[in-house]
Amino acid sequence: QTVLGGASPAYDRLLALPANRDDFMREPGVRELVNEIRGLGRNPWSASVLQLPPDDPVARRVASSLAGNRYMDFIRRRTIEQLYKLDLPTMKQIRDDHGPLDWRLPQAHAIYWATLSKRAARDDFRRLAADRMIFQSMQDAFRRGRIYERGENDVFATVPNLDILPYVQDAYQSALEEFPDQDSVRNAYLNFMTEAVFIMYSYDRTEDVNRLFREIGERFPEAVEGRTAAQFLYQAMTSQLDGMSDSDALSLVEGNLYQSLFWQSLGAPDRAAGFERIARIVYDRYMEPRRSNEEFAERTGLPPLPRIRDMARERLQNERSF
Repeated sequence: QTVLGGASPAYDRLLALPANRDDFMREPGVRELVNEIRGLGRNPWSASVLQLPPDDPVARRVASSLAGNRYMDFIRRRTIEQLYKLDLPTMKQIRDDHGPLDWRLPQAHAIYWATLSKRAARDDFRRLAADRMIFQSMQDAFRRGRIYERGENDVFATVPNLDILPYVQDAYQSALEEFPDQDSVRNAYLNFMTEAVFIMYSYDRTEDVNRLFREIGERFPEAVEGRTAAQFLYQAMTSQLDGMSDSDALSLVEGNLYQSLFWQSLGAPDRAAGFERIARIVYDRYMEPRRSNEEFAERTGLPPLPRIRDMARERLQNERSF
């Protein structure tokens, strides 16, 4: 967070900087700024300058000039490349290929190193292993690849990143095109599509739900077997209740409470009550084995239901206006 300032780098701005320190020092005002920082007893090339409080003399000096802004960007790029060993053009290419990933979370880094692995792979076994890491990490980023935080209430959680759905599908389809005989990849894709139908439904993405259901019927007709979308959704919902992780459970509960608040705001109390019931069923079933085990509850339990409802209410207020 300190280095990136958010979910991802400002790719174009950072890549426009000189690649090495000597060239950067030739930019207007940079040498003078660096000498001033040294004069204040600081190492001007340390990543620690990114963590200075606003009232620090160095922070005030840096914030007061264009050269200071460029200097901070140079330190960001230098830290990304030298401390975290990440190549910025490769990160940008992954953004283009796999969508808006959050580099503060592990999925983006798994995809990064799997991408490098695939480039270096010399046989199908290693290429398939890299593809598996990519599409599995993409699926996980879809499930929990967005950070929700509210500092005043000490709330920090990972929730679904719905915007990368088409990119996850692309990752699976790319692997299937390269390895068409791999039933394990085909089954993994079906499992993802089934899960995605339910998650998108819980977030009121009706068009995506209908599109996904049609695609499942076309690509995996045996999975549909004449059922309607509603029947398929019911099965998808019930299949999510066993073996669920805390992040998945939180996403599912928050998504249903979001729907409840949404339909309540539209004056549809029956539908709102239905989503509320689903949220409570998921919450109660997930928390039941943890109620008698304090350590288990602390390690894998969910926040209280009212707090999750607050998360959903804030997201609704930020994303929709009526």
